[in-house]
Amino acid sequence: MKHGQKEWVYYDYRHDALHYVNNVESFWRLFKKSVDCTHIHVSAKYMDRYLRAFTSRSNHREMQNAMFGLLTGAV
Repeated sequence: MKHGQKEWVYYDYRHDALHYVNNVESFWRLFKKSVDCTHIHVSAKYMDRYLRAFTSRSNHREMQNAMFGLLTGAV
């Protein structure tokens, strides 16, 4: 997506899905706020782990007791 060329949405033909710039920007804003509110310092070494954990919580946010269910199901 290219803001300069006024592209605000991208069609992913592989998954038949639309990806909007606002959704991506919102995700990053929430991730940064989560890191600022939860951690004093985030090491670049472990950034992928923080991002995977946040992504998982974001993807399952509609489920009630999602984290509990996912954790107990993994055991």
